[in-house]
This record gives sequence, structure tokens and C-alpha cells, in this order.
Amino acid sequence: MLPRRLRLTRAALTHQGKEMRATSPHFSVSVRAKGGTLIVVSKKVEKTAVGRHRLKRRISTIVRPFCEKAPFSLYARAGSSKLSYKELTHELTELLGRLL
Repeated sequence: MLPRRLRLTRAALTHQGKEMRATSPHFSVSVRAKGGTLIVVSKKVEKTAVGRHRLKRRISTIVRPFCEKAPFSLYARAGSSKLSYKELTHELTELLGRLL
């Protein structure tokens, strides 16, 4: 779980301001000017709650160094739950490296 100071607040959802976006085959990222970090894994990605939480924990571990640079929202796409930890790390660092 991300620390409270790095999480997205309700106020950040009302007005996001200028936004940069990037996509990869398994993830979509949007970087905002203010707010916190949001990681979304829907039921379309993984049917079970256990699988969604496992993927979310893996993602949060990988993106933790990027949270200090800028606030962003990360959305998992179909097929991301089948990736190994090494493949997740490679794809997310490449994707966030392009934006941040």
C-alpha cells in the first residue's frame, strides 16, 4: 500500500488540469500536475479479488520510486495479470521512464 501522502485525494479528481498520457500493451498511464498516485485494476483484468490485489501490490512495489517525481494514474489492461514480475518491472519502468 502506498503511504497516505502519495495517494490520490478526492480534490484531485475534481480538477485534474493538464495531463500527459502514454500507453503500452498492458498498461495506460496519465500524469497530472497535482494530486496523488492512483493504481486501478478492474474486474476485466482479473476476475478474483485476490488476483487484483496481488497485481496491485506488485505494481505499487515497482512504481514506488516514480511516485515522488510526479502524481500519476496507472490503469492495468487485459493480460497484465499474466505477466511475470520481471516482465511487469520492465514494461512499467519503460513506460514511466518515457513520461517522467
